[in-house]
Amino acid sequence: MTLGYLLSTIALVGGTLWSGHAERLEGATVIIENNQIIAIGKDLPIPTGATVKTCHGLVITPAFIDSYTQLGLVEVSGVKSSNDT
Repeated sequence: MTLGYLLSTIALVGGTLWSGHAERLEGATVIIENNQIIAIGKDLPIPTGATVKTCHGLVITPAFIDSYTQLGLVEVSGVKSSNDT
């Protein structure tokens, strides 16, 4: 990845967004500019020159970007078959 790509405008379009407030938005658009989320909503206009990433069928979780977690790897810690770590 080049620095130019990291500082460009990216639009994530059509995914299911789970916000940091446990709200779910189907068909969401997330606009990222210079590595910062500048807009989240539905049917947002895509900025001219933005790189568009189609996210239909995918889940977008802005709060979990680059996180170090075992979330979802252990359902019940006392049951060996539910431990994926």
